[in-house]
This record gives sequence, structure tokens and C-alpha cells, in this order.
Amino acid sequence: MPTRPHAETALYATVALLFAALLAVPHSASAQDGCAVKSLGLDAPLLIGQRHELVFELDCPKGARVEAPGAQALYSSRIQVLSQSLEAADDGKLRLSYELVLFHLGKFYFPALELSLHTSDDQVSSFMTPVVELELRSLLADSPGEHKLREATQSFEVMEPDLRYAYGAAIAAFASLLLIGGVLLWRRRRAAIAAQPAPQVPLGPPWELALERLNTLPLHQHLEPLQQREAYFELSEIVREYLGRRFAFDALELTTRELLETLQQQALPRGFDQRNVDILLLDCDLVKFARYRAQLDEQQRALAAALKIIEQSKPTPQSKPSDGAELRDAA
Repeated sequence: MPTRPHAETALYATVALLFAALLAVPHSASAQDGCAVKSLGLDAPLLIGQRHELVFELDCPKGARVEAPGAQALYSSRIQVLSQSLEAADDGKLRLSYELVLFHLGKFYFPALELSLHTSDDQVSSFMTPVVELELRSLLADSPGEHKLREATQSFEVMEPDLRYAYGAAIAAFASLLLIGGVLLWRRRRAAIAAQPAPQVPLGPPWELALERLNTLPLHQHLEPLQQREAYFELSEIVREYLGRRFAFDALELTTRELLETLQQQALPRGFDQRNVDILLLDCDLVKFARYRAQLDEQQRALAAALKIIEQSKPTPQSKPSDGAELRDAA
């Protein structure tokens, strides 16, 4: 029969073993539930800047799930991992593959990777892949330590055709085509201009033509914004064309300020108030360019102002239009 000190010692040892077993359960799997890992190596020879595949073979329990680090988690200045794949092989084992590109010559090591194992009974453990030794060779030198190029296995001649004459002929042909195309385009342009009909000069006194066009404007009714702008554009054109033909100057090509300055230099009829022209054209510019929304009474006042300008400026039976206007009417 054991003594009391020996019994206490045995009890303490048993409790310590149970406590250690409880602590070890969440962090590692038992030997029969773990994975056996084997590196299948890389395809040789390893050359700088070329793609290689590193494969690990995992022999894990049936129904277990393995999680491995992705390509982005393996960034290194020596290695660029392009992709990662984990697939089941025909023999029931798993194949963990990394496609990578190597950039530094010499011997170095692919680090051990920590993998997670999830068993069918929801136990989680981790295990490591082995460290893989790599030796990278240059595409040109026989070994990384050498500073001389490999000897060429064979020599051959490269014949390059002399393309100087061909380039010169191509440039001359291109320049000739440009010249011929320019001449043809110029002749066609001249023919098109010659075929254009001469601009027709409206027949009849300018005040009668202006009054006829004013009577067609829909300014006595409510108009939509776009219709109103079009009507004011035509109203301004009618007044400008009338003043230009009446006083013999090109009013359609002048701005409002230039037209008023030119009108001041003309021999205007007695009773003609130039301020009416100034106010009307400015009102038209507000609707045309500032997108002012005129009311119905403003439309009617603008039309009445145009009629008043024509009535005040057209010649009376005792007066005659200016010589320039007579010449343009005769044309």
C-alpha cells in the first residue's frame, strides 16, 4: 500500500496530464487526424523571369478541408506568386500548387507555409509545409556566379534586305497621291462654286417686302420658348434686311451696335426716331441670346415697333430713296 506522499504525487501528476491534454486539443490534431505533406519540387532548370510551378502533395483524413495561403499573402521581393490552386488528385490526395516567377539569381529557400485543417468533427488544427530549396540560373550565364556569357551552340547569318529604295519609292508615291488629290479637290471646289446659282435679290420695294413678312409672324399669340426665339430671330432679320436695303448698307453682317453707328451716318427721313430701332433690336437680342421669356403684350409691342420703323422710314410720294437703295432695287 503506497504511503500518503506517494499518493499525493500520483494525484498531482494525473491532474497535470489531464490539464495538458485539454490545452493541446484546440491547437493540434492527433497523429492519425493530421496531414502528411510532401514537396514534389519545381520543374528544372529554374530560369529568371520564367513561370514555374511548385507542388505540395497533402495526404489528409477523408472529409477534411484544408485552407492554404493565397497568392497575395506570399508577396516577396524574390518571388512573385501568380496563382494558387488546391485540387484533389485521382489517388485521393490533395495537390497544392503555386505558380510563381523568380527574379533573383542564386540559391534561396521557399518558406514553410502554415495550412489549416478542418476535420469532419469540426476540429481545427494547423500544420506546416516543408521548406523548399531553390536555385535560380541566368538565361545567359552558365551559373549565377559567372560573369561571362554562355558560348553559342551554333552561328548563323541573318540576311536583312535593303529597304532604302523601297522606302523612297513609297514616300514619292504618297507625295504624288497627295498632290493629285489636292489638285482634284481644288478643281472640284471651283466647279462647285461656279455651279452655284447667283443669290436672288428680292423684287419690289424693301418696305413692301418687309411688311409682307411681318404679317406672317405669329407674335399675336402665345408661343413656346423655342417658337418665340425663332419668331424674334426672324423679326430682327426682317428689320435689319429692310434697313440695309433702304439705306444701302449690309446690315445683316453687323452687330447691333455697329448697325446703330452706321445708321447715324445715313441721311434719315424727317420724323424717323432711331431710338425705336435701338430699343427693338436690344429687345430681340434679349430673347435670342439671353433666353428672356417675353410676354404676349411684349410680343405685340415688338411687332408694332417694327411696323412703326418701316412706316417712319419708307419714302413719301414727295421723297425718293437713296441712290444705293435704288440701285439694289433695280438689281
